Amino acid sequence: MKARQVADIIEEFAPLGIQESWDNAGFCIGSPETEVTGIMVGFDCTPELIEEAVACGCNMVVTHHPLIFRPLKRVTGATYQQRCVMEAVRHGIALYSAHTNLDNA
Repeated sequence: MKARQVADIIEEFAPLGIQESWDNAGFCIGSPETEVTGIMVGFDCTPELIEEAVACGCNMVVTHHPLIFRPLKRVTGATYQQRCVMEAVRHGIALYSAHTNLDNA
């Protein structure tokens, strides 16, 4: 199954079109064409969640809160968001969130 197919299942119930205008739900990192080996689910994306996904062989993480709300100016590992981005990219993890679209559904 591709990451896009997982997103399609979520979006049947909680379409991205009903998210709030300020939100950033949907794919945040990675390709929708990623072949999914396992899915880790969490409320917030944290370095520990990414680490657990890697340890469990999961290459897709689905969270409620989006990791990135505002554009990142740099990715140096200085913040937990930057560390999550670095580790997700390093390990080929697709990161998807369903936030206000899920709340509104």
